[in-house]
Amino acid sequence: MRLLFCFLLLWLCIGEPCWAQDLSGTWEGRIDAEYMNLVLIKQGSTYIGYTYDEGMGFCKTNFLGNFNDSTRLLKGAGQSFIARTANHVMCTYKLTFSVQSDGKYLIGSANAKSALTQILSMGMAVRTVLRQVSSRADTTDYMFSWLVKHNSQNNTVEQNRKADTFNTAIAVPAPSLTHDELAKKAFNDSITAVKILRVPDTLSTIITAADSIVISIADNEVVDGDTVTVFHNNAILVSRLFVSAHPYRVVVPLDRNVPVHEFVLVANNLGTIPPNTALLTIEAGKDRFQLKAASDLKKNAVIIFKHK
Repeated sequence: MRLLFCFLLLWLCIGEPCWAQDLSGTWEGRIDAEYMNLVLIKQGSTYIGYTYDEGMGFCKTNFLGNFNDSTRLLKGAGQSFIARTANHVMCTYKLTFSVQSDGKYLIGSANAKSALTQILSMGMAVRTVLRQVSSRADTTDYMFSWLVKHNSQNNTVEQNRKADTFNTAIAVPAPSLTHDELAKKAFNDSITAVKILRVPDTLSTIITAADSIVISIADNEVVDGDTVTVFHNNAILVSRLFVSAHPYRVVVPLDRNVPVHEFVLVANNLGTIPPNTALLTIEAGKDRFQLKAASDLKKNAVIIFKHK
């Protein structure tokens, strides 16, 4: 009897934490063939957050769901749009938590939320695979309002708070931006957060005396729908560029008062043939360089220029 009691006590002490999971953080992966980002904060068995996906356009929505520790199933749905382009809809999600050799995953399906879009899509579920890339989570106004209402730790939440366009109970000044400007800002905020979370892969460091450079970007393999966003010293230089067989050219001044110029290519998606690839042709004065860049959902391609 004493042995049984000790066994039960041991099971209660070490068995329970094995099942109790905190999914709070940032998750990245794919919904069908499109890039998806899911941010979660735990409040009891409920998770509040937002989703962001990008393929043909983009969509950012507020998210609310529940996690069952025994089945390890996260069920949730989009609650309202923050920003989107046409032809994007809110979804419901059923995602199962698992731990694999390379990290923690949420894997399952997504369905259109409204009855009409379910009919139009013939009720077909879309496979969704997300990997946790960080335990950090930023917040929207909708999330902040919900967490305050449900007695979350207000100080922690407020430090990470980011504004969105959803009208919550908290008094938010009317946005002075147009719909297109708000949509652009929502994308820029999301892709900047994605850039920070991924690992930089430096392709080359180039020493130059040139006052400006010309960068040409083209697909160096099969054109498969790759899109990239290019940063210059943490500012977006080119947003959501479709990488085609025809080179896209951009002229960039190199300010001599800035000793280092860093260019980062962030994959918006993986196209139909991963990874996201591009051929970069760089003209710096009389010098000409060709570099093959490959980026994915874990790393960014980086090129660094330094003045002589």
